[in-house]
Formats: sequence, C-alpha cells, structure tokens
Amino acid sequence: MAGVFLQRPGEAIETVVVSGLTMHLIATWDGTEVIRQEIPAGRRFGLSPDEGWQGLETLFVLKGEAVWEQGEQSVTLGPGDSVRGTPVQEPCILRAVTDFDTLYIVSRPMFHTVSREIARLQEMTLAVEEKDGYTAEHCRRIQDLSDRIGRQLQLPPVRLDVLLYGSYLHDLGKVGVPDSILNKPESLTPEEWEIMKQHPVLGRDMVMRTPAAPAAYILEQHHERLDGSGYPRGLKGDEITLEAQIVAVADTYDAMTSDRVYRKGMSKADAVAELRRCAGRLFREDVVNAFLQVLADRAE
Repeated sequence: MAGVFLQRPGEAIETVVVSGLTMHLIATWDGTEVIRQEIPAGRRFGLSPDEGWQGLETLFVLKGEAVWEQGEQSVTLGPGDSVRGTPVQEPCILRAVTDFDTLYIVSRPMFHTVSREIARLQEMTLAVEEKDGYTAEHCRRIQDLSDRIGRQLQLPPVRLDVLLYGSYLHDLGKVGVPDSILNKPESLTPEEWEIMKQHPVLGRDMVMRTPAAPAAYILEQHHERLDGSGYPRGLKGDEITLEAQIVAVADTYDAMTSDRVYRKGMSKADAVAELRRCAGRLFREDVVNAFLQVLADRAE
C-alpha cells in the first residue's frame, strides 16, 4: 500500500548497541522519532530536562519491570505503563529490575545524536585503555566499582546516572597524550609529566560537547586528591566532588592491581592496605570505607 510500510519483528530502520543498551529506530518523520529500547536488568535510563527545548518525550513500557525512584519513594512500572514530559522539567530516572523493553517517542531527532556520539566516546575510551597498557575491560571495571560504591553511599539516581558515564569515560583525554609517554617504561621527565597532567582537562573538553556533558567534572577531577597533591588544578577537600572521589578510589585500586608495561600489579591485599593508609589524606574516608564494603560483599 502506497505510503504504508510493514516492519516484522526484529526489523527496524536502524539498530545500534550502546553500552549494553539496544536501540531500534522504528519510525521517524518531520523531527519526531519512535525508538524501541531494549534495556538490560540493572541499567538506569529515563527522561532528562534540556534547557531551551520545548517538546514531548514519552516512555511506554512494552515488557519487563522497572522502578521509578523519586527520592525516598519509588513506583514500579510494568507493561502498559508510561511516563511522559511536555517538556521534562526534572530528571526522571528509572532502573530496570528485569530486562526491559520500552517505546521512546520524542518530538525531535535523538537517535543518531545520542547513539552515535556515545558510541564514539566509548570506542575512543577503549582505544585509549588499550594503548595505555590496560585490557579493554578496565573502563568497565571502573564503571562497575564506581556504581557499587555510589550505591553504598546512597547517591540519588540522577547522580548515579552521571557517575556511570563519568567512570566509564574517565581517561578519555589520554587520547591526546603521545604513546611514547603513556607507555614509557621509566619515569617521565618534568616536561612529559606536564603533558600527562593535561589529560583530565582534555577529557573534560571532549565530553562537554556531547550528551555526556553532565559527567565532564568527573573526568576533570578524578586525579585530584584531598590534600591538594593531585592534578590538574590541585583542588583540596570539598572542592573535589564526591563522584570524582569515587572514581579516584576505584581507578587507583584497579591501577595498583593491574599489570602494566613498566611493573607487575600488586596483590589485592596490598592495594587495600594502601587505600586504608591514604584514607583521610588523599581520599575521603567514607568513599574508601564504602569501597571496602563493596569488596567484602563481592567476597561473600
């Protein structure tokens, strides 16, 4: 029939997978898009305000169960339920309890903007970690540890969502650091160290131009330390955000226990002892304690 198109199950105009989230572009016309999202259990998603944009966003539940967390209250959503904003004025963050399918309807083009830009950042991050001597799972480990620490500290859903982006992309700026510096087997010269110390700023600037912009401060601050001995700005104490401190602890532990081109990784017990020693001086004590609880829960 002229002007009418049939799509069978599994078919879509385009499909992308971004960090475990599968997005199918089902229909698009005159700036409106219909996107089917397949969201794995445990993943957060939802609707966020965008200053300067007035329009419609709707999530319609097709399959599974999710929880809409609103401060200390929560609402369970199942098939047939929906949430909408016209426009969204406050973040609406949901957590998939089971594998979860939704229809996302939005009155502006979003599919390529979000999926391609985030996918590009993730690909760059993986490339950075590989050339920096880590396995491709380093960024996933930091993301997982940071998420667990954030939950232990009872961060609200909106901040946890930003933490997921910031922890995964934390070292993105190293794409601008020469391989000869990243993989140098001996100590860096003062000039080389100055170049290395710029990667948090480079990462911040790269993320600021993308949908992950709210996480830019995490990339900039994750090498800052409580006593001011960190970089790039030498921030102290409460000048460093909690999310950046969380990533700092997770990243430091993973760095200490990972094999690098210039040294063998230390034991987990030694790494834990070092974090305990630095608690209150380099890292927030509550973050270190939350991390230790995460390790204890994993061991059970």
